[in-house]
Amino acid sequence: MKKPLISRRPIILLSASVLLATLFLITLVLLPHGISYGIKQWILDNGGERVSIENVDFNPFTGNFAIYNLNVGKNNITPLNITEIKLHLNWLSLWSNQVLIEGVSIRGVNLLIDQSEKAYSQIGGIMLAPEPKTKTADESDSPWGLAIQFLNMRDVSIDYKIQALSSRLQIKRFEMKSLASAHPNQETIVKLDGQVDNAEIKLQGKLKPFSAEPGFTGKVEMKGVTLNKYASLLPPSISQVKGSSNIDTEFGIHLTCQADRSRLRKKALSH
Repeated sequence: MKKPLISRRPIILLSASVLLATLFLITLVLLPHGISYGIKQWILDNGGERVSIENVDFNPFTGNFAIYNLNVGKNNITPLNITEIKLHLNWLSLWSNQVLIEGVSIRGVNLLIDQSEKAYSQIGGIMLAPEPKTKTADESDSPWGLAIQFLNMRDVSIDYKIQALSSRLQIKRFEMKSLASAHPNQETIVKLDGQVDNAEIKLQGKLKPFSAEPGFTGKVEMKGVTLNKYASLLPPSISQVKGSSNIDTEFGIHLTCQADRSRLRKKALSH
């Protein structure tokens, strides 16, 4: 008596399903490594000499992304060190050409900004590329928008160098809310609590970075500003600047364009 023939189709479908599931899992496992490699290679291609990343965590289902302990080395120093970056991306916004980041958290940063050379500038050991040629209306691609609902920074130290001055900004806390390029007239709320060299600084206000006239309006408080440190920035006619000063003022800064020329308009509202 002959045995009944068993259909191979279910076996093939099952094998294909197992294979696809295995490939999918392998992709999920390797994806963070691929992201880490891409970040390292980009930094190396743009001026960094040594790059290390302890870990990259990415969940494509939730849109959560994190980088831990990013270090960039150059010329026997570490111009960039980031302990932790976390962000949450809204995938649905990509369908409408919008990059919507619902939250960003940055903690433990040491950054060197070096503009001591006239020919080039460096941020965290990364060489700044020259600005690309502006595209005409016919050449421009479909515009993409950027929105950040909330940005939080803690324990950030920024060393800034130019030919005449070296300064350090230490940020205890920085918060930014409601940044959206699709709404250029929308006000972005910013708050800063930190220290510039030996002077305490508190700043809060409203920013319009994407407006036709970008600007900032707000209030700044600084205590113990050492004047002689910044004497090199003043014209030669002003000499013997000494002592310290406190600043408590409301101000506005706006950039306006007229006849293809930009000018800076600053207005102190009160002192």
